[in-house]
Amino acid sequence: MFRIPLVVLTAFAFAFSTSTAVAAESQGNSPVAVAAEAEPPAEPTLACEENPAECETAETPPNEEQEKEEKEAEERELAGPPSTTPVISLTSSKVVVTGNKATVRLRCQKANCTGTLRLKLGRVIVAQASFSLKRAARKAVALNLTSAGKKKLANVRRKHLRATLAVAVKHGKAISAKVTVI
Repeated sequence: MFRIPLVVLTAFAFAFSTSTAVAAESQGNSPVAVAAEAEPPAEPTLACEENPAECETAETPPNEEQEKEEKEAEERELAGPPSTTPVISLTSSKVVVTGNKATVRLRCQKANCTGTLRLKLGRVIVAQASFSLKRAARKAVALNLTSAGKKKLANVRRKHLRATLAVAVKHGKAISAKVTVI
């Protein structure tokens, strides 16, 4: 709510009635006749200057747009900071296979990360897993080898293989990277 001192309102009324008389004179009417029709202007008082405690104030109705803006600002404050999207990254380009597990090192940034990992050799999905990391955390995630992946790795004579690791993050950007399977 806005409060305007009565002196300001009285001065505004005086200026308005004076401008009405000038406008009437420019239209050919007598300013005395127009002034007689209008309410007599109240003289501004200096009571507010002498003693501000005695000064009366008049409330003006709040603007609907201002109320709406204040309400939206209040809702934004209650909602907290804008949400950030999680960012996931690999901390190593090596995937270590031991037994029925393949281990990948991940790092999560900006927000909590949840998603899935898939390790592919060509078109064959060798291993897959789901993960959940807190913001700013690093973790070694164990992927479970699939039956097709076990067969593919059992028949390989080389120790190091190039594979593709696809990482899908809920509410974030998916990444795909070439890794070395050891």
